Amino acid sequence: MFVRRSTRRNRDGSKVSYLQLAHNVWDPTAKTARTKVLYSFGRADQLDRPAIERLIAALTRVVGVETSSTGPDRARVVGVPGLEFVESRPLGGAWLLDGLWHRLGIDTLLRRLAAGTRRDPIVERVLFALVANRALAPSSKLAATSWVAHDVHVTGLDTVSDDACYRATDWLARRPGARGRGLRRDDRPVLRPCGATPPPCPRTWCSASTTSAATCRPSP
Repeated sequence: MFVRRSTRRNRDGSKVSYLQLAHNVWDPTAKTARTKVLYSFGRADQLDRPAIERLIAALTRVVGVETSSTGPDRARVVGVPGLEFVESRPLGGAWLLDGLWHRLGIDTLLRRLAAGTRRDPIVERVLFALVANRALAPSSKLAATSWVAHDVHVTGLDTVSDDACYRATDWLARRPGARGRGLRRDDRPVLRPCGATPPPCPRTWCSASTTSAATCRPSP
C-alpha cells in the first residue's frame, strides 16, 4: 500500500497532480501486478491536510503509537516501557552485493590473504564497504565513512575511519596474489538474464589499484 501521485496536463499546458492511496494486486490471468486505487485524496494543491492528519493519528493508535501535537517528535511508541527508536538504515542494495561478494568467494580470498599477516580480518569488510559504496553511492573514501556510519547497513561493519579505508586499499595494492590470482567457480553463471543463456563464466579475477577498492570482473 502506498501513496501515488498522478499528473494530468490541461489544454492550456498547465499540470495538475492528484494523490491516491493505492495497492498493487496480482492479476493471475495477465500474470502481472496491477495498481488498484483504494482512495483518492483529490488535487495535491487542494489537499485537506487536517483530514489526513486525523487519518494518520487513527492509524498510529492502531499500531500502538501515540501522536504528539507539538515538537519534533510527532509520534512515540506507547505500551512498551524502555523502548525507543534509535535508527533505521537501508539494507537492500548492500545486502544483494554482499551476497554476490560471498558467492564469488572474494571474502574467503581476502581473509586468507590477511591471515598470513598481522592485518585485522576486518579489512575484508572495509574493502567490501568501499566496493558497495562505489556501486550504490559513488564518493570519496572520506565520504564513504559517513555513508557506512549513517546511510547503509553493512554486516559486520558499523563504522569505519578514512585511515582504515586508505590502509585497506594500500594493503590490497601491495598484495600481488590478490591482483593475479583467480577465483575458480563452476560453469554456472552467477546472474542469468531472463530469456537468454549467457556464455560460461568459469573464472572471476580480482584487481586493485591505489585509488580504488578491489574490483572483480569475469575473464574473457
